[in-house]
Amino acid sequence: MGVNRPVLQLEAVGKEFKGRAEVLALRDVSLTVDAGESLAITGATGSGKSTLLSIMGTLDRPSTGRVLVQGSDVSQLSDSSISRLRANEIGFIFQSFHLLSRFTALANVEEALAYSDLSRAAKCEMAAVALAKVGLGQRLEHLPSQLSGGEQQRVAIARALVKEPTIVLADEPTGNLDRAAADNILELLAGIGRGRAALLVVTHDETIARALPRVLRLESGILISDSAGPPAGD
Repeated sequence: MGVNRPVLQLEAVGKEFKGRAEVLALRDVSLTVDAGESLAITGATGSGKSTLLSIMGTLDRPSTGRVLVQGSDVSQLSDSSISRLRANEIGFIFQSFHLLSRFTALANVEEALAYSDLSRAAKCEMAAVALAKVGLGQRLEHLPSQLSGGEQQRVAIARALVKEPTIVLADEPTGNLDRAAADNILELLAGIGRGRAALLVVTHDETIARALPRVLRLESGILISDSAGPPAGD
């Protein structure tokens, strides 16, 4: 499984949305993710993948159960402590790149370090190194409009990795890319899992799912299979 200790644990997590009708988006989901582990989260539209990612990323709280990040029970933390935990430990990569259009590639990556105590020079250097690692060392001063879709996603990956998080969450990271660009991004993502960070990829793309060593499958909010162990219910 992983190469080190657990960095993310979900214990009987459920999520219910209340409105005119109650919707149970997740039901009794339990899993452990180790440092350096790479896995895909798959399932049909509406199966709970995005809800699960939001809870794992501390963007939302579960209705039932517990989430532990680096051993810290998120339910016991204040909102400000959760924000600090998220800023320090979790990197996000989205289908829509969410780059600031008036900022250069370098400045977009630096933004991830905005709340650190580093000097401006140190932030700039770290951002430049992160961009070089994703093959954009010659594109530091380019605006997003001057970059291809694949290059913009590389900037987003550099932004997620620059703070050296222990968990990287990617939501349909190749959804807006053509096959060639998607394959390049997949190669970069595979490299994340060979480092210390755990990588969790929400995807409809079976090519990505097959390329990652562990696959979770959701159906109607239930974890129906986990390739790291026996099917749920066995």
